[in-house]
Amino acid sequence: MLVAPPERRWIAMHPDLVHELVPGEMDGNEDGVGISIEWIGVNWWRKASSPLGRPFGLSLVSVYSERIEVDNVGHGLMFHLDNRFSLGCTRQGDENGFFLSIDLYRAVMDKKAVF
Repeated sequence: MLVAPPERRWIAMHPDLVHELVPGEMDGNEDGVGISIEWIGVNWWRKASSPLGRPFGLSLVSVYSERIEVDNVGHGLMFHLDNRFSLGCTRQGDENGFFLSIDLYRAVMDKKAVF
C-alpha cells in the first residue's frame, strides 16, 4: 500500500545540484553547475494545506560555484513549485545569482507507470 505524502515537509541541511547564472561574472563564465545547501525551509506538498493553494515551498539556501570575478558562495532564497521545480536567487558579493534545479527523475520517467 502506498502512503500519500505528508501535508508539509520540513527541510534542514539538504544538498542539491543546481544550474546557476550570475550575469555580472566574466563573459563565458556566467553560468555553470553549483552545489546548493538548503539550511532550513518548508515545502507544502498538497494544494489544500499550501498558503498559495498549490504545492509550494521556501528555503534559506547557500550556493557554491566556481567563479572568477565574484564570490564563490552566495546566500539567498529557494522556491519549490508544484513539487517539481526549484528556483532561487542569491547574492554573491555585489552580484545577484539565479539558479534552477529540476527533479530529473520526474522529468524522465512517469512514476505512475513504474509503480
